[in-house]
Amino acid sequence: MKHCYNCGNSFSENELTKEHIPPKCFSDVYPNEFKNNRITVLCCDECNNKYSKIDADLRDMLAIAKDGKDGNDKFLEKGVKSIIRRKVYGKDYVYDDTEGQYKISFNYEPIELLFDKCHKGMFYHKYGYPIDHDFVSQASQKLVNEKHNTANNKLFENFHKSKPDSFIISGHPEIFAASILAYKPGKGNTFEITEQLEECFALSTYMIFHNEIDCLVMAVKKDGIFYEMIKPTLNK
Repeated sequence: MKHCYNCGNSFSENELTKEHIPPKCFSDVYPNEFKNNRITVLCCDECNNKYSKIDADLRDMLAIAKDGKDGNDKFLEKGVKSIIRRKVYGKDYVYDDTEGQYKISFNYEPIELLFDKCHKGMFYHKYGYPIDHDFVSQASQKLVNEKHNTANNKLFENFHKSKPDSFIISGHPEIFAASILAYKPGKGNTFEITEQLEECFALSTYMIFHNEIDCLVMAVKKDGIFYEMIKPTLNK
C-alpha cells in the first residue's frame, strides 16, 4: 500500500494518481525548458480533484501580478480569460473609470489551502512519506496577508534565505522554488535546525511562485509551548 501525500490515507497503487507541485497550470503555457523535472507526488482522486478551482485562483493572481513582465503574454492571457469565465463582473472585478483599469478581488482564504497543499507536497517529496497528522499548519503571504509581516515569520523566512542550498526547484527557478526546514528544541527556549525528524517539533516551508508571490507555511506539533504560542493563528 502507498499513501496520498495530502490526506495521508493508504491506497493500492492503481488507486493513486500523480499530483504536480506546484499545479501544472502554473507552467503549461511556458516553453518545455520550464517543465523539466517538475515535482510530482502520489495523490488519491478525492484530493486530486479538491483543489482545481483554488489552483486556478492562484494562477490567475500570479498572471495579473506579473502582467506579462517575463515576456510570456500567454500566461497573462490565460489568467484574464479564466477570470472573465469564472468570476462575476461587478462583484469579483470591475472597471475603474478614474484609474482606467480593471480591479480584481480574490478570496485569499482558499488560496491558503493551496499553499498548505504545496507545503505537504514538498514534505512528501523530500522525506518520502506524508506529514504526520500531529502537525497543524499556518500559511501566510505578505502581499495580501499581514500575518506574514510578524517578527516570527520574518525570522523563519530569513532561515530559509540564509540556506540557498536548501531550495528545491520544480520545473524551473522562475516558476517555483521551495525550501523546507525542520527544528528541534535547543538550550533554554531556543531551537535549532535538524535533519532528524524524530526530534522535530516544528517545520517551516518557504515557497516562491513565479518570482512574484512568496509564502511561508509553519507546521507545529500539537503539544509544547510553541504550539500554545501560535495556536490562535493556526489553520484548524
